[in-house]
Amino acid sequence: MLRTLYRYNPRIGDITFHGYTVTEEWEDIRKSAAIPLAATLAVSSTFLFRGIFKDWQTAIEASALVVAVMALIVQWMMYAASKV
Repeated sequence: MLRTLYRYNPRIGDITFHGYTVTEEWEDIRKSAAIPLAATLAVSSTFLFRGIFKDWQTAIEASALVVAVMALIVQWMMYAASKV
């Protein structure tokens, strides 16, 4: 590659070019971020629903429903992304 760029200087053209390999490994990041995000979502939605419904049991059940719906949406998004 360098030989074609620098034909006038053969010493530079004789250098071995080792390129960079770019890899994207988002799988590790997703796995490490999923549990803290789910816990934060569950706790914050519980406090939000506690303020709305004024009852802890209803707030916990509503936040569990929200977390379950979000898990289904994430699974569907991963399925749809794998089909593209």
